[in-house]
Amino acid sequence: MKFNLFLFLYFSFLIVILKAQSPRLSRKHTSCSGVVEESILLKDAEVVFRVNSHKLYRKEYKGRQMFVCNSQYYSSFDEAVECLKKVNLAFRNQKSKNRLSKDPYEEFNIQCYLGTTYLGNKIWRKVWKDCDYKCFSPFNYKVLKMKLVEEMNEIRKHYNSPPLSYSATLSKLAAKHAAKMAKYGLVPYYTHNPFYNTLSGAVLYLAANTMVNKWYEESKYFDFINFKPRKGLSAFTQLVWKSTRSVGVGVAGKNHVLYIVFAFYPKGNAKNKFSKNVFSRQE
Repeated sequence: MKFNLFLFLYFSFLIVILKAQSPRLSRKHTSCSGVVEESILLKDAEVVFRVNSHKLYRKEYKGRQMFVCNSQYYSSFDEAVECLKKVNLAFRNQKSKNRLSKDPYEEFNIQCYLGTTYLGNKIWRKVWKDCDYKCFSPFNYKVLKMKLVEEMNEIRKHYNSPPLSYSATLSKLAAKHAAKMAKYGLVPYYTHNPFYNTLSGAVLYLAANTMVNKWYEESKYFDFINFKPRKGLSAFTQLVWKSTRSVGVGVAGKNHVLYIVFAFYPKGNAKNKFSKNVFSRQE
């Protein structure tokens, strides 16, 4: 009897130890509201859209471009955005079940969309101050376009690059690309033109003024010693590319999403030209 009791206690203790030592899925916590993401599902995935702390990812899956929302794959960007809006709304309603409002952006927090670099955020605050959606949206987003270019030029000052001039011609080209993005849900949008280069993205309309700030985050990972191009950093290098002189901006909206395209001339990110066009930051 005592022997049986000893075996029971021994194996019970062993099970507890094994459970304590069993590996768990790696998880990542966001800084804004504690949303948890499965790192295994999102391996090699790229964030292309977000609503507060909830993120929408793009990744290659079985040879196709797919979007990931709430641990589910979507072939359509628009469908994935709708999923993200529902996830955000459900999260907010769960926090306050008695809430009457059904606005998924009621607790919108711009801080969730800003990057982490000191210089990037310092410049963002200088350029945008209190200019929110109501400020930058009138007249076909005229203020948004001008201030995004202003923010770029503030960044370029610190990398020994001359300011970009705003081009109406390039803006018309960028507007066509943005309209195509909005119509077909193309994120990101790629062009292959020998004369100008494009950067594009999709963003929640309330956070459209964070687009350049987000791209500047890439500066943290650029190799300023060898000045070699690296996959995933082409937005930053184009932003500060010294030989580029002009830029155009196009904006198109669909539902709650703004599609923004920048067209640069002359085009940057030219092979074997990085050391002459991308410089270390000057204080």
